Amino acid sequence: MKKRTTVAVLWAIASCVFLWLFSLAQAKELPDPPSPLDLFDSFLLFSFMLLGGGACYHFLTEILEAPHDADASKLWTRLLKNMFFIMAVIVSAPVVILIMRENLGAGLAALLSLAYLSISFGVAFWRGYTVERLFREIRANK
Repeated sequence: MKKRTTVAVLWAIASCVFLWLFSLAQAKELPDPPSPLDLFDSFLLFSFMLLGGGACYHFLTEILEAPHDADASKLWTRLLKNMFFIMAVIVSAPVVILIMRENLGAGLAALLSLAYLSISFGVAFWRGYTVERLFREIRANK
């Protein structure tokens, strides 16, 4: 199996896991009527899920469109490692939200979750920017 196929399949599976976990992190029920904080929290989680899903799709299309040849094998190995790191960081966000929601008070959990979510997505976007350079190298390696 080509490394490109391996990277694409692993990325697609990890993306599905990420989106599934993030859907679990959504608020179970909003009170009636919801407070502005409840609405803001729901909006933030939905926005991060939407943007994360878009990023997952973007990288999957980049992987599928990038050429694969024997000369680029080392680049594909570097890409696989980088994509694994990005997904580990992204998947950790909903896991941390779920753990904090279950073990901390609502106010502290929301504050710490938002901080972790922002940091983890910032790290993932920064690393995604460096991965874009790898895709350019792979395309130039023809």
